[in-house]
Amino acid sequence: STDLTKAGFPGPKRVFNGEHGYFKLIENNDYDMTYLQENIGKVWMIDQLAHKPFPSGRLTHGLVHAIKDLKLKHGLNKDDIESIECLVPPGVYKLVARPIIDNLTTNYSKLCAKFVGASFMINDHLNIETFTEKKYLNNKDTLNFAKKITMIKNDKLNQKVLTPQKFIITLVNDSKIEIKLDYVYGHPKAPLSEKEYLKKFSNCCFSSTKKIDKNQVSGMIDFIFNIENKENVIDFFKII
Repeated sequence: STDLTKAGFPGPKRVFNGEHGYFKLIENNDYDMTYLQENIGKVWMIDQLAHKPFPSGRLTHGLVHAIKDLKLKHGLNKDDIESIECLVPPGVYKLVARPIIDNLTTNYSKLCAKFVGASFMINDHLNIETFTEKKYLNNKDTLNFAKKITMIKNDKLNQKVLTPQKFIITLVNDSKIEIKLDYVYGHPKAPLSEKEYLKKFSNCCFSSTKKIDKNQVSGMIDFIFNIENKENVIDFFKII
């Protein structure tokens, strides 16, 4: 947009404060400019975006986050766990607390927190094939582990919030672990690592209907990491 402006490319006038601008049409002329005035040029909202780490409904990712912690921080597997109680906000419960059913479909399974969490526990990954291939959708270990998961609506929380979420894990030895999440994996305050971002990008490329090989993926990654030194971004598309 900066380059377009420098080149003399015209744009809409008074897009924010005009008669048909954002403040009037969207905010109904009821707005506070203080945050904008204090933070413009200092806080970049692109850095405040949450990133979706898995190809399932975003509201299923709290449970995946908790199971990820159980595996990595506590060294637990499916046989160590007796049950998992998930205390979630009403909106989360409404959208992803659906039960496991026979003959799971792609669309249903993506919004079934029990399936998503159980599949991550069993397979240690979630990708497109998790929700499209029968070997994952009908996996007996996944479906059995899903029976250990109970979704509980926390009516004390606002309908619109994603967090906080609390998970009470009972182990087979009767000990308990509590995991509290104020930020779900993928949030700017619970971000993916660079390695995880690159793995996600590579997986997306390899799942493309157009065949993309490893060399092309590496070429795209190298281009993006060095984009400020490139003369023309069109060259990026020549890689594939």
